[in-house]
Amino acid sequence: MASYIIGKLNLNEELLKKDLVTIANFPVIPEEYDEFSSGYWMNNSL
Repeated sequence: MASYIIGKLNLNEELLKKDLVTIANFPVIPEEYDEFSSGYWMNNSL
């Protein structure tokens, strides 16, 4: 099955930068499962 673009989101770059800085500064909390099945498990609740 071929894929194709069905739409486009217009994002406010300044607001996006602010949100990305906020997310980058989330505290790093040890997870219950350091390794989950295959790969690292990270839970960031919003």
